[in-house]
Amino acid sequence: MNRRTCWSALLLLPLLACSADKLNSPFTQPDLGEARERWNALGLERYVVEMKYACFCGFPASRWLVVRVESDSIVSATLLDASDSPDAGPLQLPWLPTVTTLFERIQAERDRPDGFVEGRYDTATGMPVFAVIGTLANDAGTGYELRRLRRLR
Repeated sequence: MNRRTCWSALLLLPLLACSADKLNSPFTQPDLGEARERWNALGLERYVVEMKYACFCGFPASRWLVVRVESDSIVSATLLDASDSPDAGPLQLPWLPTVTTLFERIQAERDRPDGFVEGRYDTATGMPVFAVIGTLANDAGTGYELRRLRRLR
């Protein structure tokens, strides 16, 4: 690589950093409130959602789970792909959040002076579809992905 290419790359780094920051911009307070209002307006008492979380906490982190919620309590969580652990059966995951609890965790982290939250919401339901709460790099946070929300009758 010649000198000119090196200098060009160095000059572009700050621009790339700004662009990356915009792609993963943190939740803003109005977005959080509006998303939570959309979620609450659904009035879901019973639902199923697929959820994956990332942390330094072992199995079943980073695996898709099917989470069943009734009256804002998790009643079951099972691996989406049973071949991940054929003997697992229903999982006992007391730290796994409902969508409402996830909103509360996002707000609590935002309220901390040094808190860190980033992610995005589903525009129709308000459900957080991606959230990082705290910093994963130093084992002080958790990331969540949610998808395929289904109302249960």
